[in-house]
Amino acid sequence: MAQSTQLMLSPLRDLGIGSSSNHCIVLKRPFISDDPTEVGLPFTHYVLKDETNIPYHEVNALVPPLFKIPHLHFVDTGLLFACLDMSLVTAKGTGQSVKPDSMVSVVYLAEEFVKYIHNGNAAPCILMDLKVEEIVDFLAFT
Repeated sequence: MAQSTQLMLSPLRDLGIGSSSNHCIVLKRPFISDDPTEVGLPFTHYVLKDETNIPYHEVNALVPPLFKIPHLHFVDTGLLFACLDMSLVTAKGTGQSVKPDSMVSVVYLAEEFVKYIHNGNAAPCILMDLKVEEIVDFLAFT
């Protein structure tokens, strides 16, 4: 069960939840559905001990890890159209030389060269750069 509300701390925290006045947050409370095929009512709440354990386990999973997570970005990509270079031809009726429109002969997916892990194998590539190796190990792990 989730409910949106606002959090007002005094004094405000430096970062994260409660770091701005009237911080919009969501309150969650676990429940037991009396009919798992139905969404919504009827439902009952857990006993307090169990109700406490469920969000406790979730909040522990959301805590930032003790290791550094690398900051990565999506690979820059685009489409590349290779065109045939058409030679000059004589236009019918005018006798003038004209160059017709190029014809697309091949289409490629062009992407930034970034190689941490081979597409066909999750084993990390062996690299000499220590910083890059940390990224490789993280990606192989995830």
